[in-house]
Amino acid sequence: MAECNWPQRQRAERAVTEAFFQAMAEAGIPPHPGGECPAADCRCEELADSIEARAEELAAAKLGIPVADLR
Repeated sequence: MAECNWPQRQRAERAVTEAFFQAMAEAGIPPHPGGECPAADCRCEELADSIEARAEELAAAKLGIPVADLR
């Protein structure tokens, strides 16, 4: 019988989500209720690559794994 990895998966998903929100906050991007930009001048798309890279760093550090293992 295979070992259940559900708790590990939930921990990883939570770490990635938290890292993404932290990276957005660090970049000065406000929350996006309902997935919509909160203002017409929102810079989220322009900063998407740097936010994603920072979120990967944060999540990998929290999980204790190399960034490449998140991909």
